[in-house]
Amino acid sequence: MHTNLKWQIENLDDPNFRAEVSYVKNKDENYGTKNSIRIDVLENVGDGTVCLYDIKTGQRGLSLPRTTEIATNAFKAYPGTQRIIVSEIKPKR
Repeated sequence: MHTNLKWQIENLDDPNFRAEVSYVKNKDENYGTKNSIRIDVLENVGDGTVCLYDIKTGQRGLSLPRTTEIATNAFKAYPGTQRIIVSEIKPKR
C-alpha cells in the first residue's frame, strides 16, 4: 500500500505533495534514516495549511503522541504554517 502510494505521488512531480517524508531532529532527511519519523503523505496547500495523511493498514490507529510528533515536525519544516491537519487514512482495500 505505502510503496504504491509513494510511486503514484512521486509521479505527479509536485514539490508540495510528497510521500514517505522522513525527519530527524526536525529536519528533512533521507527516507528511512535511523531514529527518524516518517510522514506517509505531506501536502503543503500553500495558504498556510499543511495536510498530513497517515495511512493505517492494520488494527492500530493514530495516537495523540504520534499526531503531535508529526505536526511538530511539519511546523518546523514549513515556517509560517498556520494550520496543520493530520488525518488517519484507513483504506478498505
